[in-house]
Amino acid sequence: QEGVRADIALCQALKETGFFAYGGDVLPEQNNYCGLGATGNKVKGAYFALPREGVRAHIQHLMAYATTRRPSLPLADPRYDLVHIYRPDIYGNIKNWTGLNGVWAVPGTSYGQDILLLHREATAPDASDASLAFAEKKVQEKKDAAAYVYRAIVQEKRGAHEKAIADLEKALALSPKNAAARYNRALLFAAAGDEKRAKDDLETLVKHHADFAYAWYNLGVMNLSAGKNAIAMRDFERVLALVPQSANAQSNIGVALVREKRYKEAWRAFARAAEINTANPTVLMNQIIFAACLK
Repeated sequence: QEGVRADIALCQALKETGFFAYGGDVLPEQNNYCGLGATGNKVKGAYFALPREGVRAHIQHLMAYATTRRPSLPLADPRYDLVHIYRPDIYGNIKNWTGLNGVWAVPGTSYGQDILLLHREATAPDASDASLAFAEKKVQEKKDAAAYVYRAIVQEKRGAHEKAIADLEKALALSPKNAAARYNRALLFAAAGDEKRAKDDLETLVKHHADFAYAWYNLGVMNLSAGKNAIAMRDFERVLALVPQSANAQSNIGVALVREKRYKEAWRAFARAAEINTANPTVLMNQIIFAACLK
């Protein structure tokens, strides 16, 4: 209706709300799907009477960044004119999703990339012959990093791990800082039991993309498995700083605290994880096991 990509806007909403699990400053009943007016320090931001109104405000706020054309529907975004008046450097000048880095979210150095990664995951191919044929076509036509990453995902799903790694290495040769290529290769190394190379890839990834929450989470899991509890807790704290809705990260902090025999802090960590997601089975299991051990 307004010329904004609804599919990628949805991915932005998934990032902002933690897949609609919330857990940060914004509450579900606000119908605020993009953090409008939520500036941290418990500032909850805008409230909208209906979900449709909240979606409309989100789209209109994106318009304020991307175009000087006014929305065709009545204005729902309470901050639209603020962008127009106080940020002429931004108003209508952001033409790419990665242009939102450090603007929509601060510091948000890879904010746009995270949104596009979610979109890439949502549109990822399957293991079918049709997907492979399409992937081959993409590589022949473009021979860019994205095409090789796409074919690598198909190959991995078809069980051709060596071919997948070869494609990811071609992608990284073309674009050494390509987050998707680095992350997928780390996962392949980890699946093959090569933890050293997996960890090297993840550490390189967060060096170039400090806001890549998935990489921090996987680093935390690896450090926790290696008994490096303090380092693992720092990794999971980085995840929570980026994605406050990550109940698993909070629960893993509890596990690390148990291993450090800091039991009171561990119980509080598990309780916080349960507050974030009351239905997470891993969180509930950890609480039950810990309570049983205390008895």
